[in-house]
Amino acid sequence: KYDQSTTHLNVSIDYFNNDQAVNITFANQVLTMNPYSLKYSVNISQYSFSSSLNTLQVVLSASLESDESDECSSIQTGNTVESESEFIKMQVNDHSLYGRFIKRGIVDGRIGSISNTPLNTEFKSTSSKSQTHIGITVPHYKRMVQLDPDFSVLIDNKAATVDSPNSICAVKSKSKLTGAQIAGIVIGCVAFATIAVICVVYYFYKKKKGAQFLKNMNNKLENMQ
Repeated sequence: KYDQSTTHLNVSIDYFNNDQAVNITFANQVLTMNPYSLKYSVNISQYSFSSSLNTLQVVLSASLESDESDECSSIQTGNTVESESEFIKMQVNDHSLYGRFIKRGIVDGRIGSISNTPLNTEFKSTSSKSQTHIGITVPHYKRMVQLDPDFSVLIDNKAATVDSPNSICAVKSKSKLTGAQIAGIVIGCVAFATIAVICVVYYFYKKKKGAQFLKNMNNKLENMQ
């Protein structure tokens, strides 16, 4: 039988509103914080494990949403070589939420290995919303665990498409004329109508001139008789 003590989870957020990247150190690992990034410091107090072989999984949720309907969303995961961390990238159109999860934490005052697993099956993303759960698994500990994930919003050069990893795209609606196209068609119709009027006027003008010419010729012939 194990102790039924209360576990406290404390989360603090640091916002890096610098115009340039800043280096920080966590668990003897140097991390580069990009401008306008969010760094989460997660402290978890003691937890009543039933066995020293058990682990604890901390679940974070993250989402990125757009108010546009004709969008594509995608989710991509992988490993970064330079910081020995795992990342998750959620993208909607050309906006991305980039989450970085290092593979170490501070466990009972010592540096320990942790694992990070995307749990995107828990959420149902749509074409305008990309969302997921991230499971951070920590080993057995007695007093406290410190974790240090971070997130940043990026503008991508390439928008999400049907070819993006794990993409969900809206069914494109039937093509509608834009205001510029409608204006172009109206201008074209007006121009065509103007040309048509000019042609008609010119036609009647020529016809009238021709009739006048024939009348004058007939008068001259009659005078010669």
